[in-house]
Amino acid sequence: MNSSAFVKATFLFALTLQLSACDRDAEAPQPVSVTPAPSEAATMNTQQHDQRLLAFFDEIFERNVGQSPEFQAQLGRKTEDYGRWDD
Repeated sequence: MNSSAFVKATFLFALTLQLSACDRDAEAPQPVSVTPAPSEAATMNTQQHDQRLLAFFDEIFERNVGQSPEFQAQLGRKTEDYGRWDD
């Protein structure tokens, strides 16, 4: 098989694949249903949980920072342990 015949066969194969991929009987996309907005009480409850979770993470972070003089130095905090190394 010479190169021009190979190119023609490849082109026809690619064209056939593209045409077969087109679906003429495709249905129109269905509209997306809109979920109702959460109530104000649910929003307040979620905000309270978010605040409690944030306070928990802050507490854990500060505890870990307090145990590591190197981490304190990386954060730029100059405490009594400034310049010390971790174990």
